[in-house]
Amino acid sequence: MEEALLEVYECIIGASGLTFGAYKILEDWDEATVTWGTQPQWSYTYEDYIVTDSSPGWWEFDISELCREWVYGTDNYGVSIYYQGSGCSFPYVYSSDYSGTSYRPKLTVDYCFDEETPYGDGFDPQDGETDVPSDSNVVFHLCDELAGIDVDTIHFSIEDTSRAPGAGGNFVGVGDPMPARHIAGDLEIDDDDIHDVVCTFDPDDPLDADVITCTVDGSLADMLGNPVGDDIVWSFSVEGIETAVQDTTWGVIKAGF
Repeated sequence: MEEALLEVYECIIGASGLTFGAYKILEDWDEATVTWGTQPQWSYTYEDYIVTDSSPGWWEFDISELCREWVYGTDNYGVSIYYQGSGCSFPYVYSSDYSGTSYRPKLTVDYCFDEETPYGDGFDPQDGETDVPSDSNVVFHLCDELAGIDVDTIHFSIEDTSRAPGAGGNFVGVGDPMPARHIAGDLEIDDDDIHDVVCTFDPDDPLDADVITCTVDGSLADMLGNPVGDDIVWSFSVEGIETAVQDTTWGVIKAGF
């Protein structure tokens, strides 16, 4: 869903310069029985607002984020248009009972089919970075502009390659190398903005002088269930890695035997 606009038509002019907000209703209510004294509770943070002027016309409220919440499972109790103040010179707007259908309240929703998958961005340390301080945290962003990230699908792992074969590994010997070592720590997920989720990994101990490989599992998905598919992988080198590798020489190994 790209945009949702709520429109109501001001038919009788009140005072100009009044601010009216569109607020999310927080509990169930009955249109047939609700009164001013029994009105449901609503959020005191508006989704959008308008300021009245001296002429009739359409009021337009952008309630896109609220409608996205409804699409992704939050209970829909509707919207209250409310003036938080006092006074008696208020405008009137047409309701859904008005005989002229073209002036009734309307909600216009623009949407498209979401075939985009989430992606990683803002890696710190960056992929391929060298001489990273051993006391560094690992920060990365998981992004999806349309549906947003399903944080329940975030699975992150981080390993060093000191005991793995190949480039960056220090394994030299007979037999199979030990697997890369999992690095313990805490992953903090900031999902205040589900379209740009910020993840921060804080290791329990300083990172070893080594090649560090980070992986977000390919099961990562957006709120509509579109998965990444392939793992998101990036690596960096911690300061001192060259010294750590050169300390183990063939002469030392031979002497050890």
